[in-house]
Amino acid sequence: MTERRPGKLFKFGTAMVLSVGALTAVAASPAAADGSPTTQGCTKYYSYGKTQVQVDNCPGSGRASWAWISRPYDGAVDAAKIQIHLANNTYPQLTTAAGASASADYDSDVASISICERSKSTSSWSCSGSYGV
Repeated sequence: MTERRPGKLFKFGTAMVLSVGALTAVAASPAAADGSPTTQGCTKYYSYGKTQVQVDNCPGSGRASWAWISRPYDGAVDAAKIQIHLANNTYPQLTTAAGASASADYDSDVASISICERSKSTSSWSCSGSYGV
């Protein structure tokens, strides 16, 4: 009986599948690692410094949108806020103290946000760039 060995084409095909899978895994990883927004359903998750934010444009509450902000206490920041641009061209802000969280519902979809933290030592605000929602 003769021994059967896979041909070069089979080996090449297997190597290509493994390579494409490896490239796909690597390409998907940086989005989560660099602090850029992630999405689960209609909810988008953002972070800036240690502040975490969620925005949902289909919350199921009867309102058009919902936002939440949380900032753990660490002694360096005494407050955090979301500067919100709604689709109806209004600009509410949602603010919380360090060690706390806050949420609010809105009658218009959230179009974009910026996340800010206020330094406890200088009382000055530093903000992220604008994130489209």
